[in-house]
Amino acid sequence: MSTETIRRMRRVPFLNSLSADALRMLSFSGEILILRLHEVLFEAGSVSKGGYFLLQGMLAMEQNGQVVHRIETDSLIGELALVTKTIHPMTAVARTGCTLLHLPRTLFTRVLHEFPEDALALKKVLTEETLQFGAELRRLESHFTR
Repeated sequence: MSTETIRRMRRVPFLNSLSADALRMLSFSGEILILRLHEVLFEAGSVSKGGYFLLQGMLAMEQNGQVVHRIETDSLIGELALVTKTIHPMTAVARTGCTLLHLPRTLFTRVLHEFPEDALALKKVLTEETLQFGAELRRLESHFTR
């Protein structure tokens, strides 16, 4: 992968906390996947094995055949799956031809072991996101418990 790919990955908040060396390792060690129009990346209910960085194209996230969300170029899919085993909540279907960089959890774990400062920075990001999510849940809960 090129330095351009690393620059594009840096735009993703989850990956932005990683050093250039860590991103380089991810980009060079990840697996390139090519999907044709209407090809399925993963099915709802399947176990994730990592995340995906969408290098080119558009994916639709579907539930029961209905499009819930569209994902465009330079997006990270499954950030939580990079650090823990998860189940895909939706099916991902290519709406155009797509090129993705698959980042297996085992690779991401190896990067965090080789770059412990990056692991600490990522822990901080995840902690902040979790706290924000909790605050948002409490705010929403207040609307339903009156």
